[in-house]
Amino acid sequence: MKRMKFTDRSIAALKHGPNRYWCWEEGRTGLGIRVAAAPSRLKTWQLSYRFNKKPRRMGLGAYPASGLKEARAKWRAAKALLDNGIDPKDAEDAHRKAEEEAETVTELAEIYIKEWLARNVGARRVNECSDETFSQR
Repeated sequence: MKRMKFTDRSIAALKHGPNRYWCWEEGRTGLGIRVAAAPSRLKTWQLSYRFNKKPRRMGLGAYPASGLKEARAKWRAAKALLDNGIDPKDAEDAHRKAEEEAETVTELAEIYIKEWLARNVGARRVNECSDETFSQR
């Protein structure tokens, strides 16, 4: 496994070979971002971490559609979830499932508002106001 300083230029310069390979960000240990370069010319951001003593991996997007800034922002969000004892991959899967099951724009708006409030106000206050707020249709 190769280690390198991540910049947009260094990621763009990664060569594709006959086999997939990974590059880790230099200077980071433990919870880290890596970029995978596949023979299909696809470069993807991945997060490697451990949850309940088990190794886990989560995709953070494809390069260049998702740049280094976005990958690091997703890494910080995942780290915050891990610090609170939540598996970020499970949280992402639950979010995706809730979006797929939502049948109306109103339900999608409720999901978005609850998540926004949880991030910006706090989970306890979300539970206090969500029932009375969303029941007034």
